[in-house]
Amino acid sequence: MNRLWSLIGVIIPTSVAILIVPGLIARLGVDRFGVLSLCWMLVGYASLLDMGLGRALTKRIAEFSSLGDMDECRAYLRSALVGLLCLGLLTGAVVIGASHKIAEAIADSNVSLGAEIGHAMVLMGLTLPFVVGSAAFSGALEGTQSFRVLNQVRAICGTLTLIIPYMASCFTARLELVTVGVLLGRIVMFFALGNATAKIIPRWIHGLRIDKQRLKDMFTYGRWLTVSGIISPFMEYSDRFAVSVALGAGAVAFYTLPYDVLVKFWILPIALTAVAFPEIVVATMTRKSARRILRITFNASLVVVAPLCFAVILLSADLLELWVGSIFAVESADIAKILAIGVLINTAARIPHVYLLAVGRADWVAKLHVAELGCYVGALWLALEERSLSLVALVWTLRIVVDTAALYALSGYHTPDLRREFSHQAIVVAGLVSVAVMCISAPLSHDAKLIFGGIFIVAAGIGGLTQLMKMIRSPSTEVFSSLSIPRK
Repeated sequence: MNRLWSLIGVIIPTSVAILIVPGLIARLGVDRFGVLSLCWMLVGYASLLDMGLGRALTKRIAEFSSLGDMDECRAYLRSALVGLLCLGLLTGAVVIGASHKIAEAIADSNVSLGAEIGHAMVLMGLTLPFVVGSAAFSGALEGTQSFRVLNQVRAICGTLTLIIPYMASCFTARLELVTVGVLLGRIVMFFALGNATAKIIPRWIHGLRIDKQRLKDMFTYGRWLTVSGIISPFMEYSDRFAVSVALGAGAVAFYTLPYDVLVKFWILPIALTAVAFPEIVVATMTRKSARRILRITFNASLVVVAPLCFAVILLSADLLELWVGSIFAVESADIAKILAIGVLINTAARIPHVYLLAVGRADWVAKLHVAELGCYVGALWLALEERSLSLVALVWTLRIVVDTAALYALSGYHTPDLRREFSHQAIVVAGLVSVAVMCISAPLSHDAKLIFGGIFIVAAGIGGLTQLMKMIRSPSTEVFSSLSIPRK
């Protein structure tokens, strides 16, 4: 059931987003919607910019809770929370200090829009301490396998950060008033997660302070996670920031809309790998093989994501026109096709990525990201010089290809016993990418594309329903199912 709750926590806000985006675009206009999407992206980036403490806390909580040592869990949680709040305050101060420069870069000569963007950035800066601090509570709840309450909070508060801006847009198009909803939703989430954590790990708030030894321990594990946690989100989000600066707020809307929709296909992989991480940690501690966990996660992810990506490649123009109008269908269809291939490949990459983190090889992942950074930034710059959004999407996808191949190679090198499993997964991914390329290059008529696209959508639905039934029928598939977690 943990996998099912993780899925619910992401799919509900995503469904709401799909419904309200057309209305937001109509009320705010393309430029202001582009800036709002950047604000959502900034919040998403900040949630990853936790210096590795969130993932390190999950690992330590998983280890100590499996042993029944809740005193250690409390001590680690306090230290992580104080550290993350300080980090959030620092990050927020940087954003507030740079708000004027950010507004000037995005708005160009539009003074009125620039003022709104500046105020919106200040609000985002005030939001960041709550966003970054929430990583401590999320890490603790994931480490104790409390995915039900964690994702109930995520679903409700994630929906609030969408509904409140939508309601505000009914009365005004001013960005600072619309973005207040993002701030309110994240504040509610912070305190709701804190309350939920208090029920799972009682008395954690007593003596709230930093324990230097435990904080150092988490940083020792998380120092490479810190490097990866900064560089990886930067590479993931920098294309949109660069597009907004180089080509303007309108262009970023044409790029971010298909991107934001396609990355929602990661709902299932994110849910599965969130559960897989503490499972692999415990499997490693008990000297059990993680093969079954890896295989379940890989199969369940791609059986849904692959057909959806194929459908987008075939029907991108039709779907965009139906959803947000002909302008986006013309400007964003080719971008969506290229990004769909990257999303498909990255779905598989999450399996070796989470495996390396769980077995303590975050340093390999970080060094890989450092090696990729320079090449990616250079290629992105060249694409922007051509003023081509399709080239930007291609650069992003090619980076995903390199990243995925390297992660599979490193995982197989680390654990020779699992080398055949990782090789099998890599071969399957290569085959799926070949099908995706064929969908782009095949000279199909419009009717044929509609037929095949419909078949792929039905296949994704059947695959998703099958996985859902498996989750419901197997309420205790996790490694933790045999462990009791005493509350002291």
